[in-house]
Formats: sequence, structure tokens, C-alpha cells
Amino acid sequence: MERIDPTLLAPATAIRPRALVVDDDAVARIALRKLLADCGYDTALARNGAEGIEQFRARRPDIVFMDMQMPVMDGLDATLQIKALCADMFVPVIFVTGNSSDEELERCIDAGGDDFLVKPYNRKAVAAKIRAMERIGALHRRSDALRARMEAEQALAKSILEGAVMGSNVRPAPLGVYLMPATTFNGDLLLSAYAPSGDLHVLLGDFTGHGLAATVGALPVAETFRAMTGKGFGPARILAEINTKLRAILPTGLFLAVAFIQVDRSLTRATLINCGMPEAWLFNEHVVKARFPSTSFPLAVVDGHRYEADEVVLQVSPGDRLMLVSDGAIEAGDADGLMLGSELLRLAIEAGLQIGQSPIASAILAIDGFCDGTAHADDVSLVDIHLVEALFPALNSKTELFQVVPGPGNPGTPDNDTDTGWKLALELRGHALREISPIPVLMSLLKEFPGTAQQSARLFTVLSELYNNALDHGVLGLDSSLKGSDFSAYLDARDLRLATPDGHHVTVQIDCRYGAGAGQMDISVQDSGAGFDPAGITTPGDDAPHGRGLLLVRRLCKSLAFDQLGKRARALYAWRAVPAPAQLNRAPAD
Repeated sequence: MERIDPTLLAPATAIRPRALVVDDDAVARIALRKLLADCGYDTALARNGAEGIEQFRARRPDIVFMDMQMPVMDGLDATLQIKALCADMFVPVIFVTGNSSDEELERCIDAGGDDFLVKPYNRKAVAAKIRAMERIGALHRRSDALRARMEAEQALAKSILEGAVMGSNVRPAPLGVYLMPATTFNGDLLLSAYAPSGDLHVLLGDFTGHGLAATVGALPVAETFRAMTGKGFGPARILAEINTKLRAILPTGLFLAVAFIQVDRSLTRATLINCGMPEAWLFNEHVVKARFPSTSFPLAVVDGHRYEADEVVLQVSPGDRLMLVSDGAIEAGDADGLMLGSELLRLAIEAGLQIGQSPIASAILAIDGFCDGTAHADDVSLVDIHLVEALFPALNSKTELFQVVPGPGNPGTPDNDTDTGWKLALELRGHALREISPIPVLMSLLKEFPGTAQQSARLFTVLSELYNNALDHGVLGLDSSLKGSDFSAYLDARDLRLATPDGHHVTVQIDCRYGAGAGQMDISVQDSGAGFDPAGITTPGDDAPHGRGLLLVRRLCKSLAFDQLGKRARALYAWRAVPAPAQLNRAPAD
């Protein structure tokens, strides 16, 4: 149906307001026009509904008085068409009738009428009806302005969230994501990034609130997540810091539910923390292997110094899938108000897996089929993490990752007698061994030195493996073989022994020297433990779940040696400047 430009229906401010009277009774038309003139209105007249529609298009009145019973087209049909022409603009239609029964009033309202006036006309009644409609019109205009402002804010929030917040996410192909906002703005938050170790961090969050309020919270969440992931912090430390920041800025009643997954690059282990989100699932080829309900408070509920997230360590296998969902998925409802629920959604995903369908595709079909066209009341977010090697594109080719590219002239290693370089040492003693993560601190320092920023991923691996080896096996005396039988038991034993580390220390020393196009770090990690036989850790079998870290250190470094009965590890890490492509392709000189 034809629609009038809403801007043409705005009440005129510089001229007298306009009225339209539609009535087949000439006496009634003239009488009402006289009363409307006394109220300050210029009035157009029409004899039936069809003429009324033509006059409405031509005159763009601010108010319409409509008789019900007329030839050609009655007032009910004419009102339906006039209201359609108004679109979202408010132009009141007041029915004029000689019958004031409840049935007559109901017919007027059903046709889109806003009020009714009983014949014969009363001057005070007409004036009162007009004043009432003018107040309602003012409220409509104010509501439209507020709605336009809200839509502009939501568009801004959406731009910030999709650009500044989620625009920097890593999106390898095996990381499946589906985000469907209930309105313009999505209150759910997805973040993903690689740690220096190569592990993948994925955070799915759900704010209690939408628009700019949720965006204000999303910005520090994203900043903290990426900064701490880049420095090598683990999920629990990252969430504790995010909780502290949100607690300081969010008003009471606004919080963030979070599911955080760290996938180890070995594809044998994952760490999950569920803080107020729906149950997460670990699927194998066909069915769910494990379920992970929420075991921690959402963020910004508990004071920062008292917040502790409950980590769950999962034993996973290549080919498994980790699935995260927001509450908008499990609370999707049909026309009768029934919710889909977690169990039906999980069963639908399992059925899809058995026929080769992806979990997200199965979930979408289940949600859409259950809702059957009913609009979603909340944002629907789905995350499917397929545990395959392509999840870590930077680690697919070990040859590419660890190969040293020689430059022209083969600059070699730095001169040991050079004075160009730096030296630093860090020692943790007693309870600091439990409370401080030294590797992110060291990585922050190393990135400030020339030539080391490009080495951060490899240096993180070297330093973290040497430090963890000194702490776990030197100070705490843990048996690496326990990792293979029950990694959770290994972590429990580690936490228990870390509770009483009095009298022990771990010292990290780094001596860096620079030469022409090259650098070399002498890295020493020493602990105060009883010592151990490093041969049992550095020469595991190919299928052993432990010792691979030190083997990787050997591959990354020029040398790795232990002395003092395993109490001191010394690694020599060297690098050379990678030549530009033009230099690599240059033909050798004659």
C-alpha cells in the first residue's frame, strides 16, 4: 500500500493546525468545522471514506474526525487505510457516532481509532478531545526522538564492539562462531587470541544489559584479555584481573557471565572456566564426552581480592569438539512460551554429529525449528572449537617455525668479549613462588630490548619450560609421569605443595650480547630443590605426555645443559637477522 512520507505528516509550527472531517451529513460537517475553527484549526471536509482518503493525502491533516456509517466507503475501512498511510507517525482519528455503546467503541478501536465523539457535538467535549490528542501526539514525538537516540547509540555500540573489540580476534577455520543479536546490538562478547606459547584462548561472555553500558564494559575486558594473553598469563589470572576492572566501573546489577577455554597446542589438554554461563560440552565424534556447568561467580559480582575462578583441566583428543553457548540459545522460546532447554539442544547436536553435520549447523536448525518464527528474546551465540592441527596455523609446520634463515655474509654469533648487551636476574622466594607468575613479567621486560620482540614466542617457550621444570621438579619434587595418568591430580598435587614453599627459591638470569646482525642469550634457571635426574625428563618416548617441553627447548636453543644434580639449567639461545626477500634472491657474486 502507498505510504506518505512521515516528514510530511509532522505538525506544522508556523501555520494553523489542520483537521479533516469525514461525514456524509452536511449539517454535522459544518457544525464540527465551526467548533474546530474556534479551537484554532483549519478544516477540510469529505463526504465519504474514499473522499476522506484523498483529502488526507492532499491536506496532510494533524487530526481526523471520522463518521462510521457512510456511502461508497465507511469510516472503518477508511481509517484502516489512513493509519497505513501514517506509518510510524501519530495522526489521531476520532470517530463521530450517535451510538455510544460498548460494542460501537470496540469496533472503533479495532479499526485503529484513537477515541470517539458522540453526536450532537458539545464544544467543551470537542476541545477536551483535541487537547488530549495533542498531549498524546507530544508523547509520541518524544518517544520517537528517544527511540531514534537509542537506535543511534546501539549502532555506535555495535560499531565499537565489532571493530575495536572483536575486530582483532583470531579466526582459524576450525573455530566456528555464530552470533545472532536479538536487537541491533549484541550484548554477547567473543574474544580469541593466541598466547606466546601458541595456546589458543577463547572467551565467550554475556553482559546483563545492552547498548553503550555493555560496550563500556567490553572495552576493558578486550584490552585486558589481549594484553594478558599476549604476556603469557593463564585463564584464572586473566579473569581475576578482568573482574577487578569490571567491579570498579560497572554499576550494581550489571555483570558479565563468562566461559573461558584455553586449548593447549598439543591437542591433548584444555582448561575451562565457567563463570555463570550455560553448560559447556566436550564432544567426540558422535556424543558428548563431558559436561561443564558453571562453578564460578560471574565477573563484577565479587570484590577483586576475593575472586577465584575454578579451573577444570580436560583430557582431550585430536578431533574432539568443545562447544560454548549463551543463554539465548537454550532459552529460545516458541509461541507458547516454552523454552528449548539445554538437553534438547545437546541431543540435536549429537544427532547432527552422527550424520556429519557441524554442531553449529545442528544447533541453528534446532533453535529455528523449535521457535518456528517466534522472535528471540535474547542474543544467541554459539562457539565450536574443533580440536585439529589447523586450529594453530602458526604451529602447523615445525620446520618453518624453528628453522633459522641465514643472512648473506653469515654473521654468526656475537663476540663474547663485546660490551654491547644487557643482563638481568629475577629471583622468587617462599610464597612468591605461588603468588607471582614470573614469565609474563620477564616477557614484558624482554620486549623492550632491541632485537627480542620478534623472538617473543620462542623465548616464552624456553623461559616457561625451564622455569616450570625448576619449580615443579626441582622445588616441588613432582613426578612427571603423573601427567600421563591424571593431569588434574598432577595439578592438585602442585597446588598442595605450593601452599608451603618456605625456604625455597628459583632464580632466573639472562645475559644478552649483541653482534653484527646477531644476538645471543645465556639463560640460567637455578632452584633450591633436592635435585633430580634430568635424563628422565629430557629423553622421553615419543608417546610420553611429559618431557616434550624440554625437547622443544633443545630444538630452539644452541645448547641445553643441566648441572648441580639437575638444580641448574643453562640454555644458549641465539638468533640472526632474517634477510629481506631481495637479499635472499640475490645471485652470488662472482
